[in-house]
Amino acid sequence: YMANSDSGCEIGALDLLVSEQLSQYAGQKDFFDFGTSMGTSESGLNEGLVAQKEGFGGRAVMYDTYEMVL
Repeated sequence: YMANSDSGCEIGALDLLVSEQLSQYAGQKDFFDFGTSMGTSESGLNEGLVAQKEGFGGRAVMYDTYEMVL
């Protein structure tokens, strides 16, 4: 999971890091996995986190999960 300090937020350090990774591997990889965007809202989605990922061109994908009681 990605994190940033207060000073890192002020200068956009995480944005630079992700942007550099996307640029470095562009054309070499089929996708970049930003990981889960789970939150504590009623929908279970952290909308701010999704918005950040979409800012880099990412798109949310919903996966069905199933539970079987044995």
